[in-house]
Amino acid sequence: MALRTISAVLLAVASAIRNPELDTLSEAREGPHCDDELSNRYSFMNEVGKMDSTVFYIYGKPMAEQMKNQFFVFSSEPGKGKYGAKLDGKKRYLNYYVVKGQNCITPTKKDCVADPALFPKQSAKGSNLPGAGWYAIIGMGSGMYDTYDASAYGLGSISFSLTKEGEKMVATTSSGCVVGRVNVCEEKNGSPSIMDVYDQDGVFCSSQTVGK
Repeated sequence: MALRTISAVLLAVASAIRNPELDTLSEAREGPHCDDELSNRYSFMNEVGKMDSTVFYIYGKPMAEQMKNQFFVFSSEPGKGKYGAKLDGKKRYLNYYVVKGQNCITPTKKDCVADPALFPKQSAKGSNLPGAGWYAIIGMGSGMYDTYDASAYGLGSISFSLTKEGEKMVATTSSGCVVGRVNVCEEKNGSPSIMDVYDQDGVFCSSQTVGK
């Protein structure tokens, strides 16, 4: 995914999760704006959401068909990095990868098989790991910060913590939503314009219109 597109997605997500009140960038809604399609064409994303390695994911028809033809997954893993969380000696660090269909839902260097019917213009097989944009999204360093400050993308602050005895990392907004997924409903000029945010249990948190 190109860095410009990732930045656009994160900026849109920011408006949905950083503050439930109205501001100059977003307009709060009382219910979901669009169908999440997780029971049909994008059902494989349910598997992604169940993985302990998944923090939250960003998906939706505009991302698959009109933007960069792939979904975005914030993930966590052992090792070291700039952002993460720890519990009783266990540590997990923030990372990300992209999803391009049922046969491309886990990180891989060469075995991601894209679904051309859902994600047109994608290579048939290859990597779904971060490219050069990793340094801008995750950042260099190994300080283990538990608050992700993505102000460069308008994301604001999200606090990380570990659950399931340290096996899963979750992201909680200032309004208390433990983010599970963000459904991009509409795009404008290559950037998300309307999106719905759900928590880890699939409960709707907020819907926003960006740039109105």
